[in-house]
Amino acid sequence: MRTDATGPEARTVAAAVDALEVPDLRTRVDRIAVVESLLSPKGPRYIARAELPLRAAALLASGS
Repeated sequence: MRTDATGPEARTVAAAVDALEVPDLRTRVDRIAVVESLLSPKGPRYIARAELPLRAAALLASGS
């Protein structure tokens, strides 16, 4: 929202945001990664520098 929005404009935007229906999105996360982003004129390139499994996901996968 613009910083110079009037009160009515701000209320209109707030009402529109309140009316949004956001679906319940869920995904399983089984690891975390430290990723390096290299920017170039050809576009970004991402390199995973370290990855670690999450303990709960590892336990579920092993059946423990």
